[in-house]
Amino acid sequence: MAPPTPVDVITRDEIETITGATAFDAVAKLRPRYLLKPPSSDGHDVSLIVYVNSVLVGGVSALRDVPLATVKRIEYFDGPHATSRWGPGHEQGALLVITERSG
Repeated sequence: MAPPTPVDVITRDEIETITGATAFDAVAKLRPRYLLKPPSSDGHDVSLIVYVNSVLVGGVSALRDVPLATVKRIEYFDGPHATSRWGPGHEQGALLVITERSG
C-alpha cells in the first residue's frame, strides 16, 4: 500500500458539482478544513499561503479574486510539505490553484 500523499487535490469534477463564483467558494464548500486557523504556539499569526499557477498571490482572501470558471484544480500542501517546496513561512500550509491560463 502506498503512503498517503501530502497533497490533497480538489479536482475540476468536484468543482463542477458546486455553485459559486470564486476559488474561495470551492474551498469553503469542498474542503472547509483548509480555512481553519490552528492556534499558534508562539503567539504570531499563522496563515495559509495561496499561489496561483505557482505565483504567490497572498493569503486566503486572494482566493476571492480567482474566477471559479478558470480553475482546473486546487492543491493543498500541509505545512511541512509547503515549507519544503516554497520555504519558511508556510506553517499552516499552502494552496496552489491551477487555472486554465497556466500555459
